[in-house]
Amino acid sequence: MSTDWSYPGSKWWKFDFHVHSPASHDYGRGDEGIRQTTSEELWLRKAMQAGLDCVVVADHNSGAWIDRLKQAYEQLSEASPRPKWFRPLVVFPGTEITISDSTGRVHLLAVFDPEKHDGSKVTGVLGACGITSGHGDDRTTSTTTSFTATVKEIQNAGGIAIPAHIDGRQGLLEHAISLTPDLEKSLRCIFAAELCDPGAYDDVDPSLKKAMDRLAVLAGSDAHKPDEIGRHFSW
Repeated sequence: MSTDWSYPGSKWWKFDFHVHSPASHDYGRGDEGIRQTTSEELWLRKAMQAGLDCVVVADHNSGAWIDRLKQAYEQLSEASPRPKWFRPLVVFPGTEITISDSTGRVHLLAVFDPEKHDGSKVTGVLGACGITSGHGDDRTTSTTTSFTATVKEIQNAGGIAIPAHIDGRQGLLEHAISLTPDLEKSLRCIFAAELCDPGAYDDVDPSLKKAMDRLAVLAGSDAHKPDEIGRHFSW
């Protein structure tokens, strides 16, 4: 991504950190027709029409659509003429990893450098965490590694680990009301979190609030349909 611009001040990018594709088995939210008819071009068009500058492909335990979307983007970029709705878009490789431990199933986003990594990097990280089959499934597929060990695998591969919907269903802090030793250990190994409600931890146990205050707060759409892409985003 270029950092060159011709005006003073900060440059801001509209960024959706959490978007699914038909590689996720629950894409379409129960409507199999949506999953079967969503093409790479439609997916990209919806992201562009939402005004996004950056998007993370974050399918459940899968990187299958990353390279397909990147190839489709290159074809659109090189088309002459380009579609009227085309705008530059950086597609970040990622995945939403399911971790199973004694407290339940937790979802963790992994985001990688779009200039260095591709779908094979995501597949390799998933394999290092024990996921070698069941790609696209979040109900029965999960890592054999703990939360902290999974974060370490992501970081060792050059990625960033971000707990998905940390305050929601299958979030790291779902039902949490205080900072337990295990939660403290997990929160110390990350630097950012996706929140459904930015004010969710304003009036909680002081130790939990302090642990959350050190994290960058991000927003993502968790889109499972084309029209949902970009409904929540970060600048």
